[in-house]
Amino acid sequence: MVSGAGRPDPTAALKHPAQLAPSHRAQVAHDQRDTAISVQSVIVAGSSNIADLLCVTPTLFEFERESPTEAGEPAVLLAAKSAPPAIRAQLIERAALIEILSAEPSRKLTLLSAPAGWGKTTLLAQWVSGVDDRRRRGWLSLDASDNDPARFWAYAIAALDKASPGVAPRAIELIKMGADPRQVVLPTLLDELAAIDHQIALILDDYHLVENRAVHEQVGFVVERMPQTFQLVIATRSDPVLPLARLRARGELLELRAEELRFQVGEAADLLGGVPGLKLTDAQVQLLCRRTEGWAAGLHLAGLSLAGRTDAAAFINTFAGDNRHIVDYLMAEVLDGQPPELRDFLLRTSVLGRLCGELCDAVLQTSGSAAVLETIERENLFVMPLDMSRHWYRYHQLFGELLRTELRRSEPDLVADLHRRAATWFETEGLINEAERHLVAGGDIARSADLIAADGFDEFNGGGLSGERSAGVAVTSRNQGCAAGEELTPKELEVLRLLPTRLSRSEIAARLYVSLNTVKTHQRAVYRKLRVEHRSTAVSRARELGLL
Repeated sequence: MVSGAGRPDPTAALKHPAQLAPSHRAQVAHDQRDTAISVQSVIVAGSSNIADLLCVTPTLFEFERESPTEAGEPAVLLAAKSAPPAIRAQLIERAALIEILSAEPSRKLTLLSAPAGWGKTTLLAQWVSGVDDRRRRGWLSLDASDNDPARFWAYAIAALDKASPGVAPRAIELIKMGADPRQVVLPTLLDELAAIDHQIALILDDYHLVENRAVHEQVGFVVERMPQTFQLVIATRSDPVLPLARLRARGELLELRAEELRFQVGEAADLLGGVPGLKLTDAQVQLLCRRTEGWAAGLHLAGLSLAGRTDAAAFINTFAGDNRHIVDYLMAEVLDGQPPELRDFLLRTSVLGRLCGELCDAVLQTSGSAAVLETIERENLFVMPLDMSRHWYRYHQLFGELLRTELRRSEPDLVADLHRRAATWFETEGLINEAERHLVAGGDIARSADLIAADGFDEFNGGGLSGERSAGVAVTSRNQGCAAGEELTPKELEVLRLLPTRLSRSEIAARLYVSLNTVKTHQRAVYRKLRVEHRSTAVSRARELGLL
């Protein structure tokens, strides 16, 4: 088929073979087999000529052939890239999240960013399956080979054309000619999308596999200029290099992260209820949901482990990150793919119940840990922020347990030293509870006993002072509860109000714009005036007295 001055019609190859006459269909199938074979040869030869590689991209996922081996494996892989995963019959429908996705067509970018196994791809596959004629959705599964910009956009445009045939014929022709994506192809594509009479979305799955900055810049170009008829949906394990902050501020970004994707108890019950022969009580489902923190893959793997067991209750009570299914999954999907220095960071900081840059620097005897923590969060490596300022973090329970198991296996002699370094840092910061826990975990019982004695705190009685010692606090001063004539000064009250937070002494000093020694002096004065000997006790006593 030709158009204009004898040029091949760029949309002709996009028609499904079933739409063609039998004789034409046979010829197209023959031509496509030959072209696919030539594409395989070009790939094997290592060609970077996009015109050679992509002249048949729009048709590879549609053409018929008697044997997959005739066209070679590359054609099969290209076909799979434009098809969302099949929906399993027993899949749990996530109606609330699908409603959120469907209700936000005005957002330019929808971002699903979460670690491996949180159900991003499955959720989007469910969303795609409910499409209607007015809201069409193209799918593209990305891989490492899509870091070539021309290849990336050829597949993206082909996916859009599959969802809405004929949606961008000129852009297809230009990409086949080898035109520059940023200067020529993308402006043309946006113009063509602006002219359609329906909504269309492009879903880019596994976007974290794209590392080429040129591709990120071109995607950003499209996002900033996309027409109202177009929506971009990205599923990724790490935040993309796109203007997310600007989109967020303008209300043009819809974000679904681990917090939104986590399974609720009812969904977990439905998921586990699909395991043949498995009958769990509501309490057992709730416990598993807490242990996995709603992580879809963790719940699924727990169900696999429970299948056929007669001791479900005992298994659930001990279910942890050292479960063989959990270990296999997290090692393969997360830990094994990390650079050696980042892997070491993850393993060695796993001894910490919570992490901040200064603490990690002290434990690892290094510097720059705050930047590493930011990277880990951005890469969605199963780390959870504990505050809005992104200063304190913790590892997901199961991931942390896996890391500690692997640390004990790979560097057993280092574990005690890591705990002792952590204890020293916490003690210096006045966080005695955590210092004591690390000393005990590191086997330094003698030093732990000395610390308890020096701090006047016995964790075995819950950390409170005896009734006799606390009963002598007077209530006759300006600050009720302080010893007579020893009311708290304004600066001491400022320090007291920050003690209930999880801020360290250094952080309190920074917040109040004073030195660390000044904070220590005020904190000791607060303890003395409230007749207490520990931070937690000071907080409790201050609350009793209405000072907090």
